[in-house]
Amino acid sequence: MSFTNIEQLIAARTQWLVWVAKKLFSTRLDDVETYSISGLSDFTEVEKALSVIHIGLSHIHGVDDGDIQIRGYLEPELCTSVISRWRDSGFDPRISSLLESSWLTLLRLGRDLEQARTELLLEFYASPLGIWMRKQTTANLDPEHIDHGVLTYFSEHPDALENSLSLPQNLDFGLDYAESHLNVVLSLAQTNPEAAYAIFSPLELLGCYPDNDIDLWKDEALALASQYHHVYLSQPGGWPRPGPGGVPEWVIDSVRNRGARFSHSTSGFVPGWFITVESNEEMNGIYEESSSLAFFLREENDSILTIGFAFHLGDRGEKAHVSYRYDISDTVSLYWLQALLAIGIVRIDVYRLNLLFGIEYCFAFGSRLPFELVIKGRAVIQDYLESNQPTVKALVPKTTLHYLDEMSLIEKNLFENLKFLQRERAEAPNSPITSGYLKFLRVMHELSLDVRRGVALELSTLTEAYEILRVSLTRLERGSSRELDLSNLGDGRAYVQFFQMNGFLNALVAYVDSDSQTHCYPMDFSGDIDTRVHFDDIARCSNYYRDGLSSLSGLASSGIDKLVINPGPDAYNIPLHDAMLAMGFSEVSYTHSLSSLSPKSDKKDNRGVLVAGYSDKGDGYLPKVELELSIVARLYSSKPREVILNAPLPAIVHFAGHGYSGSSSFQVGMDLGPHPNDYLSASKVLLEADCTRTTIVFLSACSTGRADYGPSQLVDNVPMDVAFIEAGAQTVVSTSAPINDVVAGLFACVFHAALRNEHSVWEAFLTARAAVSQGCFDESGHAYEEELRVDWPRWQEDLGQAMEVAPDDWRLFRLSGRHWA
Repeated sequence: MSFTNIEQLIAARTQWLVWVAKKLFSTRLDDVETYSISGLSDFTEVEKALSVIHIGLSHIHGVDDGDIQIRGYLEPELCTSVISRWRDSGFDPRISSLLESSWLTLLRLGRDLEQARTELLLEFYASPLGIWMRKQTTANLDPEHIDHGVLTYFSEHPDALENSLSLPQNLDFGLDYAESHLNVVLSLAQTNPEAAYAIFSPLELLGCYPDNDIDLWKDEALALASQYHHVYLSQPGGWPRPGPGGVPEWVIDSVRNRGARFSHSTSGFVPGWFITVESNEEMNGIYEESSSLAFFLREENDSILTIGFAFHLGDRGEKAHVSYRYDISDTVSLYWLQALLAIGIVRIDVYRLNLLFGIEYCFAFGSRLPFELVIKGRAVIQDYLESNQPTVKALVPKTTLHYLDEMSLIEKNLFENLKFLQRERAEAPNSPITSGYLKFLRVMHELSLDVRRGVALELSTLTEAYEILRVSLTRLERGSSRELDLSNLGDGRAYVQFFQMNGFLNALVAYVDSDSQTHCYPMDFSGDIDTRVHFDDIARCSNYYRDGLSSLSGLASSGIDKLVINPGPDAYNIPLHDAMLAMGFSEVSYTHSLSSLSPKSDKKDNRGVLVAGYSDKGDGYLPKVELELSIVARLYSSKPREVILNAPLPAIVHFAGHGYSGSSSFQVGMDLGPHPNDYLSASKVLLEADCTRTTIVFLSACSTGRADYGPSQLVDNVPMDVAFIEAGAQTVVSTSAPINDVVAGLFACVFHAALRNEHSVWEAFLTARAAVSQGCFDESGHAYEEELRVDWPRWQEDLGQAMEVAPDDWRLFRLSGRHWA
């Protein structure tokens, strides 16, 4: 367009600015219709666009919601709505790929062309984002300083206005429209670039040049990314807030169930990662270098691209690295990566694993990706797509190997530090980390004894030991997930791994069929299974999961009639075995790790029995514990005796009494005697017990297989059954909740009677379930009943009374570990 005077230029410049402001609200490049956003109705078009970009860019830069809000202008509901819209890919791709340039342009021209109120611009200028943006430009952004540079220059050089070139008609200019002034900008940029860069805004300078390959690629990348997004604060893709309850559920799911310590959190046009630190040293290192991260990009193979950053740990200058692997053969992962590269800024949310509070949100920040990294990443993607053209438009189905890798990663995170530290202790008993581990266990056990003694707890010692151990773990290379060894399962047995996703229970299944073919895939359940649903009775709970998980029964058509369950944190205390036995499976047991199911030949020749327990006194008296102990001991021609852990435990171990499980790390254990020192904590089991020759550990007490553990799991809150298996035991019988002592005692006596009569562990388990649930024995159990009546003649009467108050407690017994030959 040609201009004969400066007034025409200013008018065209104003029209262009309003057109750009409206363009932001388009999701297509050729559509400039303005969407209505509640809370902006009294704003000018430029104020609307600047406000929306300010909210979105502040959010990407990690500014907390409360610090984005501006009273009287950007109210909380508006900010949440706009952030959700950014995470919903609800804005123009071209403007969205130029956020910083757009913010600077709208603020400067809104001021200079009187398209925005000074008082609103002052708020943006003084905001956290405004303070940061001022450091990124030499232009004066003060809202009270009107820049007359354009007016002055063309008043002094009228020929520059009159002789302006026309923009080529055969090229695309994504930020231009028919009546714009960008031909003047282009003419000056070619004849006097120094003057052009001094008087025009960033978006004007970018818009006067024709679209290049990178512009078009970014447009397409963001258009594709808009197909994959999550919108609301409470949904996947939601963002954190300071204070209690500020951690999104999907983050907790990722950390607890999938082992995420550094993962993507991209949603729509908000590229993001989150990192979960495990020590103050890590957190401080990231915070100190948040303004100048050292990014790197690495090609793992032709379809895996790793992006991450390095930072320093502590005063010694040691480097730590965090990275995320994008699989560009998977469409969703590819779109996340392209959105990250197209926006060029990444929001990083930092969480910390806290001893008392689980995951806590610490801070967030934004960081620009180096231009060279963006170019290199785009080139790698382009090379891959050119050589894999037939598959780039469709999702690549996950293979068996993909799902096995996913299962391996999830399992790695379940009691990951416990398994790692136990292995470190065995391989390097004198290493500093082993010393720190043993000290931590001792501190936890001492605190558990203080609870029994009723003395004040000195938690500072635990916090100190906790932090020392975390720092040690931070400095060590964990290695990748180990491949799952399904051969440990044996014939007809599948491994079912449960995990929480989007608030509901999901599962992956793996097994080897009769033709030695490996199968691994996710289960498709008919409805949403919410583990937070509370049931007043155990039978209703079991029925809920029996119905909800009923699609598992389809495994029978593949020759699977036995299951090993890894329940994950959210389903750990649910009697899933009872639900699945009701579906028709012949065996259902538990494991926290497939590797713990390896056959242990060194237990075959072991003999001996250890029976011990305590019935308590007063209000806590358990009247049937002493009877239970005497019957079990007599079955094996033994006697109840004192527990000594500093020597290998025998083949069969039976403990009975009060069991405890709580949210504190030192609340897990059993009372085995009248004195505080008789308390057997899970920490003491890990610290001292040698169960390498032990075949069966029976824990006849409340909650001995219960775990109230969360994402901050180090080696605290370890349930007793897991502790004994990590100490070397092959199989553990435990309970997932408080249990009636009559039911527990009778179940234990029948189990041991069947086991002594050469039944398998599983057969003995089923015999005990049947006898207690039915109050009688079948024909094969008459001999057990006769033995039982010798010491417990009124067992049926006692059981009848117990079943009136606890009719389903027998369902709570569960079997963990390898129980088959």
